[in-house]
Amino acid sequence: RLVGGGAQLRPFSQEILEACLKASKEVYAEASAKNPDFKKLYEAMSAFRGDQYLWFQIAEYTYDNFLIRARAANHL
Repeated sequence: RLVGGGAQLRPFSQEILEACLKASKEVYAEASAKNPDFKKLYEAMSAFRGDQYLWFQIAEYTYDNFLIRARAANHL
């Protein structure tokens, strides 16, 4: 509906993504310093996320990339 209504979809710039990552890491560090429960949860989530990225790069990203190329070639 957005595109049909004339909206232009654009990715965030690298500069914006880097600023968001920096700001979020600052918030997480502050929350971790103030709340031991948050720190424990955040550290566990971060470890899981790190492992998950490895899987995503091999399995999910490859398949997503394939589907994007197939869609662009009108095979979907």
